Amino acid sequence: SLVLSGYELPPRVLHSQTVLDDGRVLIAGGFTALNPTECPGGYPAGTQCFDGQASNDAYLFDLPTGRFLPVAGGMLEARGGHTSTLLPDGRVLVAGGATRALFVVRPFSSEDPHPELSVVPVADGALAAHATFELS
Repeated sequence: SLVLSGYELPPRVLHSQTVLDDGRVLIAGGFTALNPTECPGGYPAGTQCFDGQASNDAYLFDLPTGRFLPVAGGMLEARGGHTSTLLPDGRVLVAGGATRALFVVRPFSSEDPHPELSVVPVADGALAAHATFELS
């Protein structure tokens, strides 16, 4: 985790960052918990899987002070792997993503020396990405 100005910002992956008109940065959601889990069948030996849980928290980063300030109430839904877009009126559109995802890391092999990472949105064992959006 990152601690700045006495506030601890939990680590996260697949979050969004949007530079606002006033220079602050909105950091929204992302997967903040990756827990080892059993891989479903069909993956090669040595594959590692992690259950990712998204967060609904949001922070404003103020560059001049170096402070992260939590956004009261966060987002309406926990999201990771979503998009965020600054709109002409200054609001931010946050869309898509998933609340849970399976992170699959396939091992190195002699044919391919690079590991492969796949992120699969899931809910109750089935594919499930958000088909929703929110404005802030």
